Amino acid sequence: MAAYSNIKYVNILFMYGKADGNAAAAQRLYRERFPERRVPHVTVFGNTYRRMSETGNLNHVEPRANNRQHHPEIDEQILNAFDADPTTSTRKIARQLNLSIWKVWSVLHVERRHPFHYTPVQGLEEGDPHPDIENCVSESLQAD
Repeated sequence: MAAYSNIKYVNILFMYGKADGNAAAAQRLYRERFPERRVPHVTVFGNTYRRMSETGNLNHVEPRANNRQHHPEIDEQILNAFDADPTTSTRKIARQLNLSIWKVWSVLHVERRHPFHYTPVQGLEEGDPHPDIENCVSESLQAD
């Protein structure tokens, strides 16, 4: 939604021009000329002039969110590559699939994967001796 109507933006520009581009003076002139209106912040005068000269549009248009193009087959290729080798880097996968590093990283981010934090963990398997547990048991038996 626009902060001001088009006619109010025109009045802002008119006061800015009347003050020879001095935003503080334009704000004073605006306050004197339109005492019943809400007085724009001093930066609104310069920003409105800049926006009008750059875009030809008086209204401030919020930039839209950059919608990520979704290609399930590419996303699947990226995820399969990391499933095959979790220690690989986004740069290597991007090079292999001819994609940007950002694309690879964003797919992993959406899937809550963290390629740079891979840490191999040594695990115990069935039949492995458990020295810590054996020590705890023997210490508790000796204490009794």
